[in-house]
Amino acid sequence: MLIVVKKYRKLYGAKGHTKGQFMIIILMQEYKTDMIKNDYDKVKDFAYMHPGLRIRSLSWRINSRNLIGMHQGMDKNKAKGIDGIAKDDYAKNLEVNISFLVERLKRETYNPKLTRRTYIPKLNGKMRPLGISCYEDKLVEGCVALILSSVYESRFMDFSYGFRPAKSCHQAIGAVRKIITTGKINWIIEADIKSFFDTVDHKQLIKFGA
Repeated sequence: MLIVVKKYRKLYGAKGHTKGQFMIIILMQEYKTDMIKNDYDKVKDFAYMHPGLRIRSLSWRINSRNLIGMHQGMDKNKAKGIDGIAKDDYAKNLEVNISFLVERLKRETYNPKLTRRTYIPKLNGKMRPLGISCYEDKLVEGCVALILSSVYESRFMDFSYGFRPAKSCHQAIGAVRKIITTGKINWIIEADIKSFFDTVDHKQLIKFGA
């Protein structure tokens, strides 16, 4: 059962909390007891039903179950970070490793390690820099990415295809082809922002997504 209360401060005696924040807390407590759907689907459904509310307190979803699920779905052939640990290495003491990782996350003593810099060739002959994370960092990053995707996925437009679940470049090409063949199109313009991720203001980016 889900109960929404209007007079939050009188009933809870809280200070400095907005009505939206209390609504988030009540709804998310309801979700904690419902194990019918997985954690990320519940966040996605909540974000879709309440697009105007800011969702908080999601860090607890980076738990043992989700980290183990992330480990199981990890490609064993992924490149190693500076720790030199691969999926098979981490799996030898999986429960102990995950338990220690969760403990550090809860105590806020977890710190991601440095990434290993490598370069891959681009079609134009230049090199694209890549950062290879350590194995535990890949697990945490994967969980965070799924949480953020669950929150923001419903806010994207249908014509946005880049790096989205169940979306692909082939679908984008198909959509463009349909527009060209059925619509009155005179010009096709391809645009790209040069070195966008190298030059974007990360502080502004974080502020925008907060």
